[in-house]
Amino acid sequence: MAVVLFLRAVNVGGHSTFSTAAVAKRLDLVNIGAAGTFVARRRVTAAAIARELPFETNVVVRPGAEVLALVKAGPPRAPTGARIFVCILTKPPKRRPALPIEWPAGRPWAMRAVARRGAFVVCQRRLDGSAGWT
Repeated sequence: MAVVLFLRAVNVGGHSTFSTAAVAKRLDLVNIGAAGTFVARRRVTAAAIARELPFETNVVVRPGAEVLALVKAGPPRAPTGARIFVCILTKPPKRRPALPIEWPAGRPWAMRAVARRGAFVVCQRRLDGSAGWT
């Protein structure tokens, strides 16, 4: 079964940059277009990816079936003007927080975590500026 690899904070803003095409070719990965996101048809470890990078970063390896289940579950309901995104946990949390968590706390929120699905945290970001953020 395929696995999906997520690299934290790479190729963004000129920091921690590398050639995704070169790494994909050396490790027989498919670069799916998102900065630092790959699909591997065979077993690959976070350590193997880390050896290919000229800097340190967190590498998360998840079964492809987990990612497909996340997508099949569909997005949560969100207010008009909010963008949905997903964060990937690099390790299990020490405690399970009550959701949703809003930033800033209270209303109007600019960002909030609304659901945890395994290693994935589904979040919403308000883009309308009502919370003072844009």
